[in-house]
Amino acid sequence: MLKKCLAMVSIAVLAATCASAQQPVQSPYDYKSDGFSCTVWSDGSVHNLKAGDVTVLKDIGLLGNYLIAKDKPKHDARYFQGTDDSVQATVKDTGSNTFVIEKTGTMNNAMFAPGGKFTEKVTLSPFEINFEYEVETTTEYQASGPVFTTLTYAPIESLADRGYKSVHASGKEAMTVFQKVFDAKTQLHAAGIKNVKISLEKGVVEFSTPDKTLIYMGDTRGYGGKEFRFDFMEEYAWKSEPYVFPAGTKFKWSFTIKYQKSE
Repeated sequence: MLKKCLAMVSIAVLAATCASAQQPVQSPYDYKSDGFSCTVWSDGSVHNLKAGDVTVLKDIGLLGNYLIAKDKPKHDARYFQGTDDSVQATVKDTGSNTFVIEKTGTMNNAMFAPGGKFTEKVTLSPFEINFEYEVETTTEYQASGPVFTTLTYAPIESLADRGYKSVHASGKEAMTVFQKVFDAKTQLHAAGIKNVKISLEKGVVEFSTPDKTLIYMGDTRGYGGKEFRFDFMEEYAWKSEPYVFPAGTKFKWSFTIKYQKSE
């Protein structure tokens, strides 16, 4: 009888261990909860992030952008996270409907492959999602700000006419609404933002950043797009005379998205 009990305990422990082990993300991987829901692709990018039934961000992924050096031929000087799907992201169940997504990969384009090595950690929970990134350059770059950032897009129809409050790194606060009808004279263009709270019909979504991370807010309709844009990045003052980032430079930043449902 004792042997049988010990065997049953061992099976239970083994099952729990297997359930919490890292598993490859089989694209698409769907996360659902009473607050947030989203889809994660095998490259680690996150899509269709919903707060309740509202798609707050439809795409979340790494972006690279730099100035082409005079001794280099013209090329597309951008990187996108999906260019490296050689290693799948992993997902781990940590309990209480909380899952950790991790990915290590490279940023590649036609000129540099790899142009950078990145690690990503996304912690999904019902009412809070934390994003952590680090990219190490493998070649020298010139840029007016950080070379690597997190690029996100929000559907116009989700946020149009919604009120929001933003807090600048200087401490200055602003309260306004997202434009429904685009006006080039007053279009959204705000850099150096630390925190944004957006009022939805059934709650409030908040984008928050720790020290050394900033948010850029823009409207892609200003150049033919169809979305609002939020970029998250390590803090660098913009310079007309470009920074020179040698190979081995590390960019590191993080941010959190929270959802508070209305009672």
